[in-house]
Amino acid sequence: MTTLFISDLHLTEDDTKKLALLQHFIEVQACRADALYILGDFFEYWLGDDIDTELTAAVIEIFKPLKAFKTKIYIMRGNRDFLLGRSFAEQLGAEVISDPTIINLYGRATLLTHGDRLCVDDQSFQFFLKVVNYPLIQKIFKALPPAWRKKIALYLRMKSKNSTMKKSVAIMDVVPREVQRMFNLYRVSQMIHGHTHKPGIHLFKNKDFSLCQRITLSDWEGSGHVLVCRPNHTLKLLSFNVT
Repeated sequence: MTTLFISDLHLTEDDTKKLALLQHFIEVQACRADALYILGDFFEYWLGDDIDTELTAAVIEIFKPLKAFKTKIYIMRGNRDFLLGRSFAEQLGAEVISDPTIINLYGRATLLTHGDRLCVDDQSFQFFLKVVNYPLIQKIFKALPPAWRKKIALYLRMKSKNSTMKKSVAIMDVVPREVQRMFNLYRVSQMIHGHTHKPGIHLFKNKDFSLCQRITLSDWEGSGHVLVCRPNHTLKLLSFNVT
């Protein structure tokens, strides 16, 4: 029995290596798992469920074996694919989960989040999140022709990259006080998230002296990465490549 967590694949049509890594992961690891959680930014950008591409078709095909193995799949939206909807998730055989979500991970209450909302010191980024998650903005965007949506998405990505180059590493990282606030608010002792591309397992004592654990998932640049959780509460961050 295992539960797997991945995030930040940032899939694109021209990155065939990541698609190969994903296929290897599905066939070798995910097919043997009880559940797979994808915690945001599965795609580099998402223009809407109504737009079919070679990439979406390829990903749906890659995930098909999991239906036979009855692996449960859960997917969370990230700041890159915030428009990902239930229609595509159903084709993938997945269930869309909200951010944040609390699950019972082998008897331990665990908070799942993409992680972008933990970076509260990056105020311009937090403002962007509020704007793009506003229902009216999303409705207007989805009503635009596909070509227009793609141009807007590529423009926003270019603008984001330029902005990121001007920011310090610290301001784009999670803020400890916000992490602690989340632990206290949801009354959990374990959190799993992605977004920062800084994999690691972090332990600290909360205000009530209880021991809390925050696990950060890795992106998939260079190789594939997965968090493997087992019923005995062992957690391992593993990397892999296609041989």
